[in-house]
Amino acid sequence: MRVFLNGSFYSQIESLVKQYDEIEEFQKVSGQACYILKSDFDNDELKRFIQFLSKYARYTVEVVV
Repeated sequence: MRVFLNGSFYSQIESLVKQYDEIEEFQKVSGQACYILKSDFDNDELKRFIQFLSKYARYTVEVVV
């Protein structure tokens, strides 16, 4: 998942990510995205995470096939 902040919400995003054991990697990056994260959510938990994430950021979800 690539995360694009809607403002200076770095601490809010970092706090949110710490609440989810499903997030395996979380990296601050330079470029278009602010963060990249690797996770293993089931569909329902992903929907909940995205609902909270959407308060602070836009995102793209990439799926390994």
